[in-house]
Amino acid sequence: MIIGAIGPSLMVDKFSIVARDIPEVTIRPLWYETMLEAPRIAAERQMEVDALYFSGTSPYFLAASAVQPLVPWFYLDRPVSGLPFAFLEARRFLAGPVDLSIDTLSELDINDSVLDFDFPIGNLYTYPLRPSVHYDDDLIGFHLSHLRSGQTKLCMTCAYVVYRKLREMGFPVFLISPTIRAIREAMTSSLKVLESSDEDHLKLVVGLFVPELSFVPDDQREETEHAFRRAVFAYAKQRDLFVFQRNPSTLQSVQTYSRFLGETDNFRKTPIANAGAGMTPGLRLRIGYGVASNVKIAEMYAEKALDMGLRKESAACYLFDGENGWAVGELKPSFVLAQPDPGFRELSQRINATPSTLSRYLKAFRLLDAPFSAAEFSSVLDIHPKSARKILARCLNAGFIRIESTRAPLRKGRPENLYACDPNVGKRLNC
Repeated sequence: MIIGAIGPSLMVDKFSIVARDIPEVTIRPLWYETMLEAPRIAAERQMEVDALYFSGTSPYFLAASAVQPLVPWFYLDRPVSGLPFAFLEARRFLAGPVDLSIDTLSELDINDSVLDFDFPIGNLYTYPLRPSVHYDDDLIGFHLSHLRSGQTKLCMTCAYVVYRKLREMGFPVFLISPTIRAIREAMTSSLKVLESSDEDHLKLVVGLFVPELSFVPDDQREETEHAFRRAVFAYAKQRDLFVFQRNPSTLQSVQTYSRFLGETDNFRKTPIANAGAGMTPGLRLRIGYGVASNVKIAEMYAEKALDMGLRKESAACYLFDGENGWAVGELKPSFVLAQPDPGFRELSQRINATPSTLSRYLKAFRLLDAPFSAAEFSSVLDIHPKSARKILARCLNAGFIRIESTRAPLRKGRPENLYACDPNVGKRLNC
């Protein structure tokens, strides 16, 4: 299984180290200098691999906002596992309490690590995760403004580009990077997902969470809103859910379609709503979910879902998929957590491939105009023609492609087979 690792060289190298202990995984390094390159890399290289792994939530978010996934995408969550090591490195240069700035991590993440590690902090300035094309520049400006004004003595960042640039400028900066163990656990979990058909991982779900404070006394609204955010971020941390502050009044989440369905029991319940409202008495919470092929479209659908709730004068959670909308608990026949297709799994086993690899072959067939040659198939997958011929031979024996015709070679040699996806199998497997 080939997994493309997208990130700065430091992080991609960690993926390669982890893969040495996982025989079934080969890492294809996809380095970038800045995460703004992530969408282009994902678009150009995803058909070469069985899955993509992003080094963080920000490059994942940027790519998912512009590119439709054709293979399963994963990302490393907040690199909180590396925070104690950043503290340990910084502690060597400090004699007492220190004022510092930290980006990307939530106050909950930071406070937990401070409790676990003896690191005296005076004033702490934080910049929450706000994925955008200007994120790196925003972080640099945030840290510089505090360092130059004398408010802080050092800074810690989760962004490698920010770390590198601040070091080049001579400022005391320490990098917070996920540990090898955290990466290994994340990859092991992701491999279990890849054992099933990946179709549900090609859709994304965006959630928008808007607290309504009209029933909260004026003197309690600020504290209630803070309590709501703390509760949601605590839930997100527990479930490894990607949640960030979209604007002053709204939180946003991003996850795969199948993971969302599993979390909500096929949209029968919304545990994140219970977590947010359960700890904040008097708070009403409106939630809108949008389902689409990329983040930007899913955001539009989530806003539509919020409007549905307003029009019905309800604080219920709504979902919109571009065609239909319904409230939590109104289970629709088409909105069911997909189970692994036994036929799909059987075919993948017959050609000695994982379901996600078989899915990649089928996508290549769809991209090619039948009849196609082994050379054309190899070009789409960026593999050697000899490997392509072996794959096509297995697919031919499995019965879901056929030889359409043959073509005489331009020079001396044997006639070249031209293939087509079998139409009967194609109907069943969306070929």
